[in-house]
Amino acid sequence: MQQDPALEGIAHSRNDETVVPNVYFKDGQAPIIGIYPVGIIIVKHSNNPEGTMDERSAMVKRGNNFNPEGGDWEWFMLAPDGKIAKNENAIAMRGANLMNGMCLQRHTAAKAKDYIFSK
Repeated sequence: MQQDPALEGIAHSRNDETVVPNVYFKDGQAPIIGIYPVGIIIVKHSNNPEGTMDERSAMVKRGNNFNPEGGDWEWFMLAPDGKIAKNENAIAMRGANLMNGMCLQRHTAAKAKDYIFSK
């Protein structure tokens, strides 16, 4: 699978042709008139047969002007146990401006699809 160049960066940097991304939408939810509803949870699990890649990222639609520049999405990096991952400084890897805006910067390329690259 060819990785979307807009997704290059920390969260997706190790993706290559061996990586299998699985994207899960809470309850299989689809957008309504092009916009996902508040509360939707999207999780991406990327891994490869060699076991050198095992990454989980997620996004949740918050609403209420949580992140107006980013369609009210909050981004997360997840640990293998499903909890929010922490960086080397023990800071939770989540937020509207995760990793100095990297998630917002990358997902803005999909703004016309409510910041979602798949589905």
